[in-house]
Amino acid sequence: MKNIIICTVFIFLSGPLYASSIENLLAVSQGISSPSITSNINYSNGYTKENPSGVAYQDAYRLSLQFDTGDNDDNSNTPDVDGTGVEAGVGNGSYGLAVGYYDRDCNGCDSTVAGALGAFFGNFGLGIRFEEEIYSMGFLINPKGTHRIGLAADLNDPSGNDNNITSYGLGYSYVNPNFTFSVDASKRDYENSSVNDDVILVSPGLSVRVKMIGLTVTHDSYMNEPDNSNLDDETWWGVGVGEGSQWHVAIYNDFVNQWTFVGSLFF
Repeated sequence: MKNIIICTVFIFLSGPLYASSIENLLAVSQGISSPSITSNINYSNGYTKENPSGVAYQDAYRLSLQFDTGDNDDNSNTPDVDGTGVEAGVGNGSYGLAVGYYDRDCNGCDSTVAGALGAFFGNFGLGIRFEEEIYSMGFLINPKGTHRIGLAADLNDPSGNDNNITSYGLGYSYVNPNFTFSVDASKRDYENSSVNDDVILVSPGLSVRVKMIGLTVTHDSYMNEPDNSNLDDETWWGVGVGEGSQWHVAIYNDFVNQWTFVGSLFF
């Protein structure tokens, strides 16, 4: 059994390496095992933030401008909700950092400022992310190989008692130069025991690349929903243009809003 385990680990870690960040230009799944470098700080699709160790995939200076907009389908008396954000980052493909500012135009919504640090140490990646009252950590196993495993955890620690929320996620990605297949899952635990926290979000996703064109699609499925849940399974998609050496533009439908636009410059 010991020899089988050793052989399995060797095969897993000895696959071809794809050091270019082109595989991480578009968001896919929940960003736990294959985080995006163009919207890692401000956008996330799961119960956790995107894996902060992904900022180490940056291999240049980066500036990203973001805008999202959508109709409120639940209440016609509520205006559309728009969000704007900006991210700046720098990295060399093994170490990276990024900061972001995001503001959503809605009642009771505050603008946020966040930052992340990430580094790859051989076949292991580590990242931390800081935002007011939210602390995140992420790990990547085999971050530049074919088979990648990601782990992410958040602690939402707002003021007051008995209201902390802990979120954690696990994911797997198969990555080659032409496509990425990811399956990420995440869950929340509420300190307040009266809140149901059995729901698990599972998101299989596929990102395909043909020269400078990329296409991504993810299906979000909720498991263990309570009887009175209003959560619906959804599928979102996105298209990206650009190889990431100088610029990249992405548009998403039903990602974090009805429409999301991300434009990035690399220096």
